[in-house]
Amino acid sequence: MQDAEVSVTIANIPSNIYSFPSAAQTLRNHLEALQERKELLELSIREVARDRLGNDDKDALYMIRENPITPEETSNHLQTWKNVLGIEGAAEGCEVEDCAEASWNSEVQCKILREALQGHWRSRNVWYRDITTAKVFDKEFLPKVAGLSAKNKLVHFAIIVRPQEMSALEAAIKRECALLPQKTINQTDASYVRNKPIAISMEVKRPAGDEDVALVELQTWVTAHYNMLKVLLDSKDRLGGFDLPIIPLIQVQGQV
Repeated sequence: MQDAEVSVTIANIPSNIYSFPSAAQTLRNHLEALQERKELLELSIREVARDRLGNDDKDALYMIRENPITPEETSNHLQTWKNVLGIEGAAEGCEVEDCAEASWNSEVQCKILREALQGHWRSRNVWYRDITTAKVFDKEFLPKVAGLSAKNKLVHFAIIVRPQEMSALEAAIKRECALLPQKTINQTDASYVRNKPIAISMEVKRPAGDEDVALVELQTWVTAHYNMLKVLLDSKDRLGGFDLPIIPLIQVQGQV
């Protein structure tokens, strides 16, 4: 990233968290809770989950809600738990059989993202896309590193803004795209995300995958992303004078 011609700040998040914007602090807190296995499961499924969790069945693992859970919500929670167990089984199978990344992506990662985000895109305009085939459309967006090519530096998934049809947000994005040469809001002109801003990028490697390669791919992709955002923000009068945002990146290595 130091060769990318973008402003880069390196910080130790645990000791410098309050130097970040509030949204970044909230994200960090959620990730820390995930790592520490806090409030991951609905309390309504504890009786069912206890047999599967064994010694991992701790009070801190469950969410405590202020309002009572309805029978319909409990039913939905139980179905989600069953779906997650199915995904876990698929992940174990992929690991035992040393499956290729494509199998991990289709059998595990896609299902995790769909399970997590389904029901949210209509209320929050958030969804995901497999962007394995998406390429950076302008080599000038890439870091200035010898031998780096847009053809082989890809990431696997993106969390996208997916506006509802006929909404003001969709109209604003389309108006902006119409003003750009490549007619895309992103650093890629892949048709399936052309009008859907990329918010979070994800790189996935199977257990035996090269972690350094994953980091290079993420860094290359986000450099192109920032450079595209600089193009979008070039005319501050037209776009309202926004600063470049923090862009979260996710790297997954191996098991779920």
